[in-house]
Amino acid sequence: MNALLEKLADMDELDPQAREWRNQVKDMSYDIEDCIDEFIHHLGNNDAAPGFMKKTARLLKKLRERHQIASKIQEIKIRVKEVSERCMRYKLDEYTMKSSYVHVDPRVVAIYNEAAGLVGIDVPRDEVVKLLMGEEKELKVASIVGLGGLGKTTLANQVYHKLEGKFQCRAFVSVSQKPDIAKLLNKIVLEIGAGSCHTSDLDDLFKTITQHLLDKRYYISCFRQISSGSIKDGIDSLKSLRTLQAFDFSRSTLESFRSLSKLTNLRDLRIDYERFDMDDVTMDAFRLLLESLSHCSSLKSFVISSLVHHFDWLSTLSGFPHHIQRLHLWGLCFPRIPKWIAQLKDLYSLELVVTEVVLKDDSIDVLAGLPSLLHLRLEIKQDGEERIVIPGTDMAFPVLKHLSLVCPKPALVFEAGAMLRLHNVDLWLTVSGWEDVIMWLGPAGIKHLPAGLKKIFLCCRGKHVDEATLSTLRSVFNTHHSGVDLIFR
Repeated sequence: MNALLEKLADMDELDPQAREWRNQVKDMSYDIEDCIDEFIHHLGNNDAAPGFMKKTARLLKKLRERHQIASKIQEIKIRVKEVSERCMRYKLDEYTMKSSYVHVDPRVVAIYNEAAGLVGIDVPRDEVVKLLMGEEKELKVASIVGLGGLGKTTLANQVYHKLEGKFQCRAFVSVSQKPDIAKLLNKIVLEIGAGSCHTSDLDDLFKTITQHLLDKRYYISCFRQISSGSIKDGIDSLKSLRTLQAFDFSRSTLESFRSLSKLTNLRDLRIDYERFDMDDVTMDAFRLLLESLSHCSSLKSFVISSLVHHFDWLSTLSGFPHHIQRLHLWGLCFPRIPKWIAQLKDLYSLELVVTEVVLKDDSIDVLAGLPSLLHLRLEIKQDGEERIVIPGTDMAFPVLKHLSLVCPKPALVFEAGAMLRLHNVDLWLTVSGWEDVIMWLGPAGIKHLPAGLKKIFLCCRGKHVDEATLSTLRSVFNTHHSGVDLIFR
């Protein structure tokens, strides 16, 4: 078939009938290659399995696979016969010489030998294994190149069987020159143990494979319900650890916190601390933990969930890795917005608690200059005299979509052009006296909020806030943003 296809490829022009017939022959040749590779892979590992049960299971599995492959061979033979008859029926012989020769891959004979009996296979197999299992932990591709019939697939198959026990997910899939992508992905889904998908939708197949392979490294998750949910000493030996979530901070040791800085692959860290009190030892450990995180260069997400604690030393904290993307410090109260936040150019989600915001320190400008920030939740504890001004320059909050602001006084001003890409606004404000209720008609400059705003949530707290107050506020907001989903409490 290959010789026939090569001959047809050299011809200057083919009429539509001959071209269609050539394409059918080409598809059959690809299917024959797939069948040979699948035959070699599934039936080529004949090493004896220890134990009667394992040996019986292997025999049953191979019996089923032989039946499936035999069915495919019969199907291909029928297709070959149909294509041959079509050639004679439409007199396509003029384009090529008749030939009854069908190429048979010489590698097939190798599968009848025991794996240990394949002469000369050990050296190249071990060489490829060494390439794949080196000290480097990065992804690897090893190419086996050579003329047809030299045993490339046989060698790859032996390497696969040599290493398959070392990996949780593995797949041996043959790819022809013109593969059916949906069929190929379905094979991968089946081989990696993600179940049987039986769909031709490529998006669904990609999603299934991605979800099954996601985070297939060491994963530790100590839930709050587990009384021993603590970091264990020696955790630094888990060099590939990427995710560490929901451990109880108060149950862990100083040594375990020091170990965290050695986890160079750690990407996602979440800690809990639900006790209100914190002794000196725990405070020192907590400080050590935060300082050690600056050395975790791969850290992308850090979340702390706890009751709010005030520490004087937070103002001297050096910061977090510059490439961090999510930083939720809901449980730490900083004196002011830290200056080092301005260095986090990849940060897209920030939740922060501060004692006060001072305009002369350009606190808001520190946040406004973050180029990737999409989500911001800011809580301000003290009632300051100065207003919180959201700047309206083009460079301020360039991509922010969700703003959640909690402050004790409705001293909030939106300048013209502020937050042009904002979609959702959550405002938690406290109206303390009658003067505030009478004089305040919502944040200043609400008319400057972007036209693309989708939702406004406003929660007013205070003993003088009633339904009439909320009704007045609702009418003020409706004046400027009538098409927005308004929620008032």
